[in-house]
Amino acid sequence: MTVALRPRKGAASSAFDERPARQARWLIPLLFCPSVLAACAGTQLEVGVAEVRQQAALARKNGAMRCAPRELALVDANAAFADGELAEGDYFRAREHLQIAEDNAREALRRSVPDRCIGAGDRDHDGIADTVDKCPNDAEDKDGFEDTDGCPDPDNDKDGVADAEDKCPLQPGPASSNGCPKTYDNIVVTDQKIELKQKIFFATNQALILPQSDALLAEIASVLRSRPTMRLRIEGHTDTQGPRKRNMSLSQARADAVRIHLEKLGITAARLEAVGYGPDQPIETNRTTAGREKNRRVEFVIVQQ
Repeated sequence: MTVALRPRKGAASSAFDERPARQARWLIPLLFCPSVLAACAGTQLEVGVAEVRQQAALARKNGAMRCAPRELALVDANAAFADGELAEGDYFRAREHLQIAEDNAREALRRSVPDRCIGAGDRDHDGIADTVDKCPNDAEDKDGFEDTDGCPDPDNDKDGVADAEDKCPLQPGPASSNGCPKTYDNIVVTDQKIELKQKIFFATNQALILPQSDALLAEIASVLRSRPTMRLRIEGHTDTQGPRKRNMSLSQARADAVRIHLEKLGITAARLEAVGYGPDQPIETNRTTAGREKNRRVEFVIVQQ
């Protein structure tokens, strides 16, 4: 591919020697317009720039944006460079840029076969062919989020706040905080889980939730209310102390207790699933008191945002 190289100072004559055929048309002003050399050369170059831009426009029409994007970019860049050199009166450098633009315009036209590059059409003019566009009548919004399916995404994070008004369009948050994630005292909401800053407290060997966990569960209910499509799996876990059957039953009972508590706070049962895993998914060793304490826990997994 031809690249933009400007001639060295004092090398103008060698440039003519190297490319006599391509340089010949630029000698016309020298032969026939000796008294108005600069004006004639400038006019010839301006005509050349206009012609190469017409070629680029035809290549675009034939689908060059898909089949020859690099060549089009080089045409545009070198035509602009040529304009700049002409404005400064440097006709030799303008000629070099124009020749590069011409080479790339011809290549763009060669590569841009309409049947192959335009394909079956693009009704919504979003650059995605109708054959693969999931929304052929609605243009993709090209905002960096799922831009290849051809469908506009007016609410990327699906938090109910339109992207146009959402100050955090990729992070779900309630309208009360302009679509940005709300900060909580006892929990942190991630893409996969609602993580707890403190554990949920139960009466020893029982599924009775103690009052000091009420504020934490109220915050979880608040998250669910602010995100009406979110669904959770409430997971109960135990350590390995005691019979496995008892631990499985206790972990399920505690997960159920949390689910019922959230339902009482206004969350519909269809959005909540409770599962007891007993001692089967430890996060620490069960050989120490501290490890067993961490293994006795309830987790909130986001099944659907």
